[in-house]
Amino acid sequence: MIKSDRSPFLCPGIDPNPKGTHQFEIFKENYLRHVTLLHKIKTEIKVLKPNLAFFLAYGSKGLGLLEDFCDTFRDSHRIILDAKFNEIDKSLQAYLTFAFKELKVSGVTVNPFLGEGTLRLTFDVAAKSAGPEARVYVLCATSQFGCGPLSSFQTLSQNTIDACVQVRQELFQNDPAYAKLAGVVIGANREDVLFSEGLKKSGVSVLAPGLGPQGAKPDVIQRTRQLSNEMTFPIQRALFEEGNISVDKMLCNYSQVKSWFLDEEGNNP
Repeated sequence: MIKSDRSPFLCPGIDPNPKGTHQFEIFKENYLRHVTLLHKIKTEIKVLKPNLAFFLAYGSKGLGLLEDFCDTFRDSHRIILDAKFNEIDKSLQAYLTFAFKELKVSGVTVNPFLGEGTLRLTFDVAAKSAGPEARVYVLCATSQFGCGPLSSFQTLSQNTIDACVQVRQELFQNDPAYAKLAGVVIGANREDVLFSEGLKKSGVSVLAPGLGPQGAKPDVIQRTRQLSNEMTFPIQRALFEEGNISVDKMLCNYSQVKSWFLDEEGNNP
């Protein structure tokens, strides 16, 4: 595992999604283009985020590729499985067993709808399975959300942040080894939450999707350098375009995306 305290992190998102077809062979070609690019830039990145949904769409064959992916990259990268788990304890435990025991990933995304019990169980399993490298990102203020009655969930982002802090303290006290385990998902276009005092004081880690095609501006990356929170920016479409382009085009995209992360001295992530 490459260890680094530097932040913000560029995190390639692995979401193979062939245009206009549901043929496994085409999906596999898209997936392999992702992997080819990752091998070319392997030493320059620290975190990877495969999305379970795109692999699950192809049943056991898709899950086989996901297992191969985790086997290939887990020793050199932190792997965050984007799954947004949300279940009662016994069912959630089964999901977590799949993620941390079978795939042996470093972290997951979860939905807090069922309350602090979801956070408590997931934080505990993650810590016991992946140690200080573990990360659990709780959905908090996403880049896309509705405007109807259910939009109220999005107005309670500070409650989610506070719950993460509470459960982190309960389980790990002030152990610095696990200070970054608790995290939240905040869209990079949700600057009202991303730069809030509540988030800054919490010290929780942040997974901030939405850069590029989803509308968030790259300058938000530099502005987060003022925060003490660990910041990770997953980027898929602006980098891989879901695998529907050549590896050479992906490399061109990567050069552009990488430039967003240059620090004041011009160093890459």
